[in-house]
Amino acid sequence: MKRFKVFLFAMLILFLACNQKQNELCYEYDMIQLLNTDSENQIIQIRDHINDKLYNKSETLGQKFIEYDSITNTYVKLLDKIIEDLKPVDSDYNSSVLSSGEKIEDYFFDNDQYSPIAINYIEKTNEYRDKILSLTGNYFIESRINLALNTSDIIGPNNISFSHLEYYLKDMSLASTMAYFNNHKRKVLELENLYLYQSLIDNKN
Repeated sequence: MKRFKVFLFAMLILFLACNQKQNELCYEYDMIQLLNTDSENQIIQIRDHINDKLYNKSETLGQKFIEYDSITNTYVKLLDKIIEDLKPVDSDYNSSVLSSGEKIEDYFFDNDQYSPIAINYIEKTNEYRDKILSLTGNYFIESRINLALNTSDIIGPNNISFSHLEYYLKDMSLASTMAYFNNHKRKVLELENLYLYQSLIDNKN
């Protein structure tokens, strides 16, 4: 009987520990989801502002900004496709799925190499960066673009070199990767919004 009570007590401790771990895991991914929602709301606001200026101030913005917007829309569609591919269906939207990195490994990597999707993403990002840099003509904006759209290898701890996506996405969870791309999309549109203000100033003078 005494052994049975000890066994029950041990099981209770284990249950409470597992429940606490599960609650911590749920809290962590709830926070990541809040960050995703915040990025999505900001994206909507920035897009609304850009579209308003395109509709009401198209002559003041000038042709270069119209071209910048068109190029950005094409690039954002690529990001939207990646985010949509990664997003789990509603029935799988739980902490165990969001904490897994299996989908990321299959999507972006082929063993230690980039998958075709990852190669295409890096190529399109480089192409997009070069195109918008040719339009801006502003050192401050160009510095921001180079920083936000950098795809170079990264030197990590102990001077170990990592490819760009390996550094940011390798062994990362699904939730963290979705947050990464939502945040990247937000930064892309913030840069366009920054260039929009500069275009309004330049063409007003």
